[in-house]
Amino acid sequence: MEKISVIIPVYNVEKYIRKCLESVLEQTFSGLEIIIIDDGSTDESGNICDFYAKQDQRIHVFHNVNNQGLAAARNRGVREASAKYIGFVDSDDYISKNMFQELLYIIEKDNGDIAICGYNVCGNREESVKLKEKIYNRNEATTLLLKNKIHSFVWNKLFKKDLFQGLYFAEGKCYEDVRIMSKLFLNANRIICTSKCLYYYNVRENSITGNTRYEKSWEYVESLEQRCMDLLNTNYMDAAAYGEFVCLRRLVYEMIINKEIKNDYYKRLIQITKKRYIDAKRVCSVWEKMVANIYMISPKIYACVRLLISRLFHQ
Repeated sequence: MEKISVIIPVYNVEKYIRKCLESVLEQTFSGLEIIIIDDGSTDESGNICDFYAKQDQRIHVFHNVNNQGLAAARNRGVREASAKYIGFVDSDDYISKNMFQELLYIIEKDNGDIAICGYNVCGNREESVKLKEKIYNRNEATTLLLKNKIHSFVWNKLFKKDLFQGLYFAEGKCYEDVRIMSKLFLNANRIICTSKCLYYYNVRENSITGNTRYEKSWEYVESLEQRCMDLLNTNYMDAAAYGEFVCLRRLVYEMIINKEIKNDYYKRLIQITKKRYIDAKRVCSVWEKMVANIYMISPKIYACVRLLISRLFHQ
């Protein structure tokens, strides 16, 4: 049996899928089971996947007649996976040649349940997101996740498949990573991070997570709200509230700067952030409380101060 099942959901990405698949096939660790879920593509994506499957017996392609969404495709991939470990690659992204070898090495060396690497953002904007190289216990890692110090993406991680027992991506929803990740972390005992940036995340204007139009982001708000509800009456509620407060405060800031505040969505965000700060302030540092208090007094003053500081430091 192969050690790692790599799950790749595919939907209308004929422009990107070849680079994605070739980066997986070129991995220095070859013991892979590559599971492709063609989620009802209407372009050549499905045919391209079938072509690669004929060239490499490690590839298994499953075709959905109709598009069921990213969460459903990932769920099917998990069901089809037979390896001890599971990794995910989005079909418009690609990975470093040694990504799975590095993640497998640290997860086995340090007896981990989840291994995480940094990532490079490419496409419309470019940056590298590095992590602190460290071994975390469940409590430490979950707190960092909820406070957005570790991101909820599934694609820069390697998981023990057993962690998914009884867990599923929320079908019919966007930002399904946010909804499931805290549950996976709470199932884990040890989470290992490497500072190496091994994943290449391609930001596209028409991708699900690359689309930052405010009217499209309400599901992101709902996913954060659901995460708080899942952790209600636990020791992690305050950290979850802090994470939601910071994320939604950033959305409010962007809406103010872009002068998109004359709508109900903006008013609802203000209400939610102020509600969440009641719990969040219990885990805020003194500096964080000072910044948050400016926002609580006036989101517009907060936005002006933040914009001024940003311009001063980027001159």
